Amino acid sequence: KFPADVAILAFAEQNNLREICNDQAPWFQQDPLAAQTVIPMFRCPSDSSPDRITASFVAGVPGQTVGTEFGTSSYIWSIGYNDSLSFGPNFGPRPVDRNSGVFAFESETTFGSMRDGASNTFAIGEGAGGTPLGEGPGATVPFAGPTFTESVHAWLIQGSNLPSIYGAGIRYAGGWGSTAQPMNKQVTDDSFFDESDPFNNNPSWGASDTTGTYTASGPHWASNFRSEHAGGGNFWFCDGSTQFIQENIDMTTYRQLSCIKDGGVIADY
Repeated sequence: KFPADVAILAFAEQNNLREICNDQAPWFQQDPLAAQTVIPMFRCPSDSSPDRITASFVAGVPGQTVGTEFGTSSYIWSIGYNDSLSFGPNFGPRPVDRNSGVFAFESETTFGSMRDGASNTFAIGEGAGGTPLGEGPGATVPFAGPTFTESVHAWLIQGSNLPSIYGAGIRYAGGWGSTAQPMNKQVTDDSFFDESDPFNNNPSWGASDTTGTYTASGPHWASNFRSEHAGGGNFWFCDGSTQFIQENIDMTTYRQLSCIKDGGVIADY
């Protein structure tokens, strides 16, 4: 798919870069000049990860023209408490329930659908790349593989890991952030999309709630939010405001802030 970050290049004073991006082509067929460009607006000064990464596996993608060097980003899109990287019918947006965030594959969120209010809903949060990367939701042990051992991601490669790449021993944080796991945990969760079960919208934690039934855990998961700031991280809300959220925030409140229609009343956070 066409990467989401390209859509905001014009707002990052990157009009020339936006013009060389092809919105009719997927990320792996973009211009290598665009891919390797480091965009200051996408980088947090506290992020200790490199400005660029080498993704050698991309060289084996059929029809790729993008090269293997990619500029990185410190920010990720909020997918909510439901961390399922999945689709709805006919590869459209996944069904919205009380655990959904603003962004998901093919999402079409409007201000009117943010029933909790734009000032109470995360849009983007920090996804710094300087922490160790683990395997699976709730990871506690760092991945010991040869590549992508840190939770770094490229702004042009917003997606998640596929089984074929996972099987090759590569882990990737991806461009989506979920509140299923705590912020700033010492080992960052990787991301995973099981292409054999693309319409399974169950979250990785597989619980049940009052408006949607999750009878089992789902096969997909997204990374947790993380920063290298002491004590918390910055989040951009849907009303345009930016707030520093403490990492010891109550988890119920934290998750409510990431959902667009959970119905929770947010007190003091």
